Amino acid sequence: MDENLYIHAPFEILLEKFDLIEQAKVNVEILFGANVLDTLDDSDLGRVKDWLNKNGLLCTFHAPFWDMSPGAADARIRQVTLERYLHIIQIAHELQPRCVVFHPGFDDIHTDKNQRERWLKNSVQTWGAVLKTSGDLTLCVENVYQPEPSNLLALIQAIDSPRLGHCFDTGHFNLFSQCSLDEWFDKMGPYVREVHLHDNHGKKDDHLAIGEGIIDFDSLFNLLARRQIHPEFVLEAHSQEQAVLSISRMKQRLASPPAHAPTVSSP
Repeated sequence: MDENLYIHAPFEILLEKFDLIEQAKVNVEILFGANVLDTLDDSDLGRVKDWLNKNGLLCTFHAPFWDMSPGAADARIRQVTLERYLHIIQIAHELQPRCVVFHPGFDDIHTDKNQRERWLKNSVQTWGAVLKTSGDLTLCVENVYQPEPSNLLALIQAIDSPRLGHCFDTGHFNLFSQCSLDEWFDKMGPYVREVHLHDNHGKKDDHLAIGEGIIDFDSLFNLLARRQIHPEFVLEAHSQEQAVLSISRMKQRLASPPAHAPTVSSP
């Protein structure tokens, strides 16, 4: 089993797919939606913990993202967001994920750039409160609508914690980025802890298996090898058929790394 390879699974679906994931021999990134957090049964959480331990599997977490806004101008919205995030951290202390991924809640498409400083100030307060409770957990902010990485970089540098890094999402980058892959990694490369791998045709967020769209994954993996970045790889295909295909293709890729990849051990 590839230690740093994961498949994305919402918590409620994971409970029904234990056997399939075991057969695929991959780890799992668990998405906790808000509805799941409101109805989470301790026995179901215990089942997942026991299953992970029994099969020697690792996990990462994806926090709820719909309506979450850690830098919102409205203090009540920030408070609800913080409550959701603190709940995720509480669960994370139980299951010990390698990483917990969050959306940053800002984008240049839907938000006036003049609001950037207010968003940054509010975000720093929210993340400071989360980090106070997160212990040695690794947290990551993911690119979503960002045309370039300056907002994410400003957030990570303002917080200045080794426990807050970046989750690079290939599908979102393909849809919304206006800069090159090298330009993105020139700024964000040192902070990358996780990579979300899914494909699309450049028009919508299809969440296809790698190789089913137009994304140049060869360039991405060559770049990661060249820069000696060793992230957790999470496959985010959103159907069972596409997930199985993506696992197969990613395992082939990991078995045949880029020819020029330096021979170093993963951290």
